[in-house]
Amino acid sequence: MAGSPPTRKPRLAAEAAAAAAPPDLLSSLPLEVLDNILSRVHIRAVVRTSVLSRAWRGRWESLPSVDLTRSLGIVPANIDALLLRRSAPVRTFRLDAHDGSWYVDALHDWLLYLSRNGIRDLNLSFPRGNFRLHSSLFSCRELTSLKLKSCRLPPTPPGFAGFPCLKTLELCKVIVPEHGGRQLEALIGASPLLEKVELLKAELLGDDPDDEWVIRGPNLRELAIVSDLPYGGRTEDLPRLQEGSLFGPNYAKFLMGMAGVTKLNFFCLHCWPTEVDVLDKLPFLLKNVTTLVVAMNFTKMADILSIFCLLRSAPYIEDLDIWGCSDGKQEIDAEDDFLNAQWADCMFSKLRVVRMKKIVCLCNELQFVEFILSKAKVLQVLSILLSSSALCSNEEALTWITEYPRASPDAQVIFLGRESANNSSANASSENAEVDESQTTDNEHDSINTDTDDSEVDEAQTIDSEPGSVNRSAADAEAEEIDTSGSGRGSICMSPDNAEDSTQRASVNASTENAVLEEKQMTGSGLVPYVHPQRRQRLDLESVAQLEQLEDEMIELQKQVQLDLEERRLELESAQKGNSLIQQEREIMISCLQATPGLGDTAASAQGASSENVVNGASSGHFNSSQHA
Repeated sequence: MAGSPPTRKPRLAAEAAAAAAPPDLLSSLPLEVLDNILSRVHIRAVVRTSVLSRAWRGRWESLPSVDLTRSLGIVPANIDALLLRRSAPVRTFRLDAHDGSWYVDALHDWLLYLSRNGIRDLNLSFPRGNFRLHSSLFSCRELTSLKLKSCRLPPTPPGFAGFPCLKTLELCKVIVPEHGGRQLEALIGASPLLEKVELLKAELLGDDPDDEWVIRGPNLRELAIVSDLPYGGRTEDLPRLQEGSLFGPNYAKFLMGMAGVTKLNFFCLHCWPTEVDVLDKLPFLLKNVTTLVVAMNFTKMADILSIFCLLRSAPYIEDLDIWGCSDGKQEIDAEDDFLNAQWADCMFSKLRVVRMKKIVCLCNELQFVEFILSKAKVLQVLSILLSSSALCSNEEALTWITEYPRASPDAQVIFLGRESANNSSANASSENAEVDESQTTDNEHDSINTDTDDSEVDEAQTIDSEPGSVNRSAADAEAEEIDTSGSGRGSICMSPDNAEDSTQRASVNASTENAVLEEKQMTGSGLVPYVHPQRRQRLDLESVAQLEQLEDEMIELQKQVQLDLEERRLELESAQKGNSLIQQEREIMISCLQATPGLGDTAASAQGASSENVVNGASSGHFNSSQHA
């Protein structure tokens, strides 16, 4: 009937089909896993998950994190709506503002909103450094991590009580306002739980190299100060510091508070001559340093003397990485007499592994290699990678190094050939990042870290052979075992002269198979076995793979919902077409009745009645022919 209510059978059928469907695997996951999945996709895709099911409807409004670093193409109105629709506090907010034209006014409001909603992890990155943050930043009392890039900090407000929960502070290309050193001192000092501080090319306005300000941190474990600008200040009271990175013109003074550090990255590319006196007069020995990473220019007297001051102050290093950055004419010839004058009995007492990279084969560099081989009595491995601009061929360098005497009977020299021109054109910051990635600290101090060069080092360590022979490996030297025999002091393994192959081995991290092999090799060579970092990385990657698989399943569910909606749309279109055909048939029958002659008035009245019945009959789906007769 025309006046009857719509049937509920399709809805019941849909509910029955939903009940018979397999369970929603994503909804059964822990909320932490779901949040991790949703934080990896575009924010628009996160909002669209509301169509998956009732359980997912509005799920995005209660997510603890808002990560917009992967959400390209969004506008301020999208972020405004996103924040206003939220039903839970924002714990994490990350924004990478690629376009600097729209966020100036909006970000002030967002910071104010975040400061009132318990923000804990704040990560903001801007395309240029002249944007000044709102003072409400200092009202975020629950912050545990603050990472800022290319912006300007507001002045510290009067009565600033600090960040009592802050553990990580990273300032990259950030401008600190007037009296920047003292502002930085107040910020770090008011955060008693700080464990990691990174100052990467931060500009401290009004700071002078002679200014007095102090970096203190009772819980600080990592401190990195990298810039080409001279800073004032110093460090003290850092009892728990484990890793320090100093890269600047007058940064030796920051070593004063690093007596307990275990890993030290010290780059002497812009070292002032006065730094030598600072290093030579350190009032303590760096007894806990087992890993030392240095970058130096072998043509500069100040750089060479600075390195020797560090080596004398760190007598127990086991792992030494040297990045050559030699440029220009040698100011001094570091001959035997000069090098022996720098020697101290405590040097190299535990040195096992030395890696030298980007060597150009200057006289000072080669004499330094000979000095290490002749003095390090427990040395196991020394690896050498030439720069693409090296002054000699691979054969010449190999010949020279082969003739050097060795104090350690177990010393092995691994010659890695020459890097490619593309690799040598990288800037200093890329080199520093590669240094940081390739070095790890082991608490037992008996393990050898591995990147590709290190993997080859560790492969060579497992060779059960007598030292003294030279073996030129084949093109796939990384995969095969190196078999050497003969007599003498050690063996030298040379990779192919092909620069492309050697560069790929130097730039690509060791595979999982090499990591497993390395652990076996270390066990055979007497080193303490441990869980290799790359094995831990593999386990992490497996977890990430599982998350990605769940994300793929979510995408498949979205596709299935879209297919169901498409089928429903086709059914509606088919029903509309059927109604259209019925309407056309009704109009044809009415026109035929009107065209019938000779019926008179009676026929006309009958025709009217018949037309009405045709309309009713057509709407109900049938027609009664006897009624027309």
